[in-house]
Amino acid sequence: MQELTPARRGLVSVRKSRIAALLVACAIAVGIAIPAYSKGLVLLGELVLLGMFFALVPTITRSRFLTTTWAVCLLWFLVQIISDWVHGTRIFSGVTLTGPTTALLATGLCWVYTKYRLSAAAILSAVGVGWIGLTVLAGDAIVSSNPWKYGFSTPVVVTALAFSQLRGVKRGTTVLLLLVLAGISLQFDSRFETGLLLVCALAMLITASSRKISKRGRWSVLVVVALGAAMYLAYPSVALSGLIGERAYLQQVLYESQGANFLLATRLEFPQMIYLVGQNPILGIGSHGHLSATEAYAALEWLNNNIAPLSGNAQDYLLNPTEGYPGYNSHSSAMGSALFAGILAIPFWVFLLVSTFRSLFRFTQGAILVPSVVLYMGGVTIWNSLFSPLTYASHVALAVMVFLCSVTLDPQAIKLSPLAGAKGETVHAKSCVPADSPHRL
Repeated sequence: MQELTPARRGLVSVRKSRIAALLVACAIAVGIAIPAYSKGLVLLGELVLLGMFFALVPTITRSRFLTTTWAVCLLWFLVQIISDWVHGTRIFSGVTLTGPTTALLATGLCWVYTKYRLSAAAILSAVGVGWIGLTVLAGDAIVSSNPWKYGFSTPVVVTALAFSQLRGVKRGTTVLLLLVLAGISLQFDSRFETGLLLVCALAMLITASSRKISKRGRWSVLVVVALGAAMYLAYPSVALSGLIGERAYLQQVLYESQGANFLLATRLEFPQMIYLVGQNPILGIGSHGHLSATEAYAALEWLNNNIAPLSGNAQDYLLNPTEGYPGYNSHSSAMGSALFAGILAIPFWVFLLVSTFRSLFRFTQGAILVPSVVLYMGGVTIWNSLFSPLTYASHVALAVMVFLCSVTLDPQAIKLSPLAGAKGETVHAKSCVPADSPHRL
C-alpha cells in the first residue's frame, strides 16, 4: 500500500476533525431539542452533562466567571428550595430548576468549546437549531396566536446570526440580515424585538471597521446609548402615528389621557413585583405561591396611586385569572424570582446583568467573538430579566448569554488571543478558553 505523504495525511486529519466537529454540533442540537422533563424544564443534553459532571469540574475551576456563575445559581436554587419547604409550595418547579440548569448548560457549552474544534459561531448555530426544535416539541408557541413573538423569534435570530458569522459573511450583509429580521418582527407585532434588531443593525454599521473600534470605543458607546434614548423618547409619537400598529396606537392614546409613562404602564407587572418583593423580602412566597386578598389588592392600590390608573381589565390581568388568581402576574424573570425565593435570588440577576453590560462594552472595543449575537442576546437578556416571565426555555437563553459572557470576559485569561470573526475581521478578547481560529468549524 502506498504511504500517504505528509500533506495527504494532514488533509485526512483535517477532514476527520471536521466530521467529528459536525457530529458534536449535531449532538448539541439534539441534546437541546429533546425535552427530558416537564416540557423542556430539563433537557436530554442537560441529563448527559449531569452524568459527566466530574469531567466538567476542571472547566469550572479554571474559570472564575463560571465559578461565580455556579455560586449565584446554587444560592438561588437553595433559597428557593427552603422557601418552597417553608411555604408548602411545589419543590423542584421550573423556577427552582432554572438556576442549576442554566449553569450546567453554559458549562457544557464552554467545555465543548475547549475540548473540540468548534468555534463559538458553530456552537451557537447548533444551539439555535436545537432551540428551534425544542420550541416545536415542547412549547405552545406553534399553536399560539403569534408563534414568532411567543417562541420562535429568539432561536431563529440566534441561528441566523451565528450561521452568517460561521459562513464568514461581510458585516454589511449581517446588517441587511438584521434589517430583514426586524421587518419580520414588525409584521408579527413584536415591538421590542423590532427595536432591538434595528439598534443591533446600527451598532454593527457604525463599527464596520474592527481596526477602528478600539480608537472610537467611547464614541460608539455614546452613539448606541443616544440611539436607545432617542428611540425611548420618540416612541410615544411613533405609536400615535400608527406606524407600529393599532395596538400600540390605542395603548398610547390611553397613556396620554392618564399622564402615565408608557414603559411602566405597558409593563405594570414589574412595579407590582417590586412592591410585593418589598412586602416579602426574606423567603418570598414560594414557587407560584398565592397571596392573600389583602396583599393582592394593596399592591393594586399602590400601582393605581403611584404608577398609572388601573382599569377593571388591568386589575383583573394583574390578579392573573389564567393561573387561578394568585394575586400577581410574575411577568419579570428577576423580580418574579425574588418574589418566589426572596432577595437572595437577586445576586444571580445582578451578576448576569453586570456581565451582560460588560460584554456589550467589549463590543465597542472589538473584543468579541460573535458581535451580532452578543448584541442581540445582550438586549434580549436585559429585557427578559426585567419584563418577561421565566418559561420552559429560559434556561437555554440564559445559558447562551452566560456562555457568551464567559468566552468574552473571563478574567483568568493568560494572554490576548486572535479570534476569527467574519471575513476580513480579526478581533481580540480575553478568554479562559481557546480562541476561535480558521481551523475551527
